Amino acid sequence: MLNLLVLLSFLIPTCYPHPQCIDTQAPFTPEETFNLCLEYQNFGCCNDDAAINARFNEIMNSSSVNETNECVSFIQHILCQVCSPYAAHLYDAEGSSAPKTFPSLCPTYLNEFNQNCSHLTSLLTLDSQSGVISSQNSTYCYPDTLISDTRTTNLGNLTSDANCDVLCVQEVANNFYTSTSAKPSNDGTHRMFVVEQRGVIWIYLSNFTKVYPPFMDWRPSVFARPRTYDERGLLDIAFHPQFRENGRFYIYYTRRLRRGHGTTLSEFTVSTNDMNMANASSEKVILDIRQPAFNHNGGNILFHEGLLYLFTGDGGKAGDPWGNAQNKKVLLGKALRIDVDSTNTTYDIPHDNPYVSDPNVRDEIFAYGLRNPWKCALDRGDPTTGAGFGRIFCGDVGQDDFEEVDIVVSGGNYGWNQLEGHACFRKSCIRYPDNVEPIHVYDHNVGRSITGGYVYRGCDSPNLNGLYIFADWFSGRLFYLREQSNGWIKRNICMGGNDYCVGNGLTGSYFRYISSFVEDERDKGEVYFLTTNQPNKEVFGGRMYKIVDPSRRGSPTQCNQQVVNPVVFNENNTFE
Repeated sequence: MLNLLVLLSFLIPTCYPHPQCIDTQAPFTPEETFNLCLEYQNFGCCNDDAAINARFNEIMNSSSVNETNECVSFIQHILCQVCSPYAAHLYDAEGSSAPKTFPSLCPTYLNEFNQNCSHLTSLLTLDSQSGVISSQNSTYCYPDTLISDTRTTNLGNLTSDANCDVLCVQEVANNFYTSTSAKPSNDGTHRMFVVEQRGVIWIYLSNFTKVYPPFMDWRPSVFARPRTYDERGLLDIAFHPQFRENGRFYIYYTRRLRRGHGTTLSEFTVSTNDMNMANASSEKVILDIRQPAFNHNGGNILFHEGLLYLFTGDGGKAGDPWGNAQNKKVLLGKALRIDVDSTNTTYDIPHDNPYVSDPNVRDEIFAYGLRNPWKCALDRGDPTTGAGFGRIFCGDVGQDDFEEVDIVVSGGNYGWNQLEGHACFRKSCIRYPDNVEPIHVYDHNVGRSITGGYVYRGCDSPNLNGLYIFADWFSGRLFYLREQSNGWIKRNICMGGNDYCVGNGLTGSYFRYISSFVEDERDKGEVYFLTTNQPNKEVFGGRMYKIVDPSRRGSPTQCNQQVVNPVVFNENNTFE
C-alpha cells in the first residue's frame, strides 16, 4: 500500500481553475440556440435557455421594470448565472445539498445592484430573501468568471501543465477478485461481464449492481498458481456479434496438462432458462495451444466484422529461446484470425488471411512477431466521421528495455525476437521487409509492463475523443497517444487533487496495478480500467474505475441515452 501512496502523491498536481455545474458535473456545449443567456451559448451548464427566458419575462411583467431600466441587465445576467461554467462555485453548490439561490457577485457589480435594484432581490431568488445582498465569494464571482484570464483561458479544454494532462476517475465497482478483463455483451442490455483471473465471471448491470450467482464459475478447469505475478488464469471473454440471437460467447484460459499447461479458446452458450447464467456443459473447444513455459500467454480475443481475433504470447522464457514469434508454423507470438461460424468444422479460415496460399505457414496467422500482447482493442471510429474505424491497437510487453504500442495489420511482422521496440534486441538483428514499426515506444525508466487500452470514442468526455489511452501495469502510470500529421504524440495523464476531482464520486486515487481497460456498450463508448492492490488471483482487491475529464462533458441531452436493464429469468438471482 505504501507504493500506491507514493505513486499517487507523485501524480497529484497543483491547484487549477475548476469549472463545475450546480449538479457537480462538468460544463458542456449546449445543443439548443440561446436567446437570452448568449454569454453561455458555446459553453456552460444549461440546455434550458427557453425556461430562463420565460422566467425573465415573468419578472419583467410582474415588476415596474421596463426595457430601458438599468435593472434589466442585472435581471438578465443574474438569472443566467445558473448557465455559467462556474455555477457550482457561484451558488456554493460544492459539497452542499442546498445550494444558494442567488449567485455570488463581485464587489463593484454587487454594489451597483444594491444601489439600484435591491428591491428586485426577492424576484431573483427562489426563497424569501429580499433587500440588500451582503458580500459574497471573492474567489468565484460574476462578472470576473466571464472576463478573468485565469477563468477563461483554455476554458473547456483539457487541464494541463508542462508534464501531464489532468483527469479524474470514478470508482464504479469494487467487489471482485483480481480481474483480467471486462466486456459488455453488446446485446442492448448494457450488462458488463467482469472476468476474474481465478476463473469466475460476474455480471454487472448498467448501474453496476452485481448479479448473484456468478454468470460462470470455471475454476475447476482454469490453471493458475495462487502466487504473485502468475500470468495464467482466465484471461478474456468475447461475445459473438449475434449474441442476442444465438447466445454464443468465447473464453480464453490456461489449463493444466499432464506436463505443463496450455491455453484454450472455447465456445459456450448461455442457459436457455436464464440470460444471466452460462451453460457450463456447452463447452466447444476451438483451439488448444501447448505452452512451453508458464508465462507469455498473451490473452486477448475480440471480434471484428464477424471474425474472431486471438492474440497469443511467444510461449515464455527470456528472449523467446524457441523462436516462436518469427516461426510461422506455430501459433505462438501471433495475431490469429478465424471464422467461428463454420457449419462443418470447428472453425474456417477467412479467404483473405494473408498466408492462405503458403503451405509453409499456418493459415490462422494474421500477423506475427509479437512477444506478449497484453490487451488489444478495436477502434470503433470517430462518432461523427467514422475515421479510424477498424484499427486494432495492441500493447506488446517488452523484455529488457522497451514497451511498445502497435497497430496490427494483415501480414505485419512486429519484430520480436529480432527487435524490441525500434532497437535490435541483440547486438545484431534482421529487419525483415514486412516489419511494421510500433507507433510508440517507451523505456523502462517510465514503466516495465504495458497494458494496452482503447481509443476513446465515448460521449461523456469529448476532449478525449481520438486519444489512445493506455497504462503501465508495473508503475501504475496512465498515458495517452494523440495522432498528428507527423505521428503519434504521447502525453502523461495525472490525477487531479481533492480540490479538482470534486463531486459525482470523482477521485484522483486508484489502485496501482492496472490489469486491463474496458469499453462499454456500443452506443456509449466510455472507457474504464481494472486494477488490483496486489497482483494475485486470490486477492479480493479488484476495482473498476471510469475515466472522467472534469473540464468538459458531452451534452446531457446527447449522452444520457436510455439504458434497459436485463430481464432476470431466474428467481434465485440476487443483487448487490
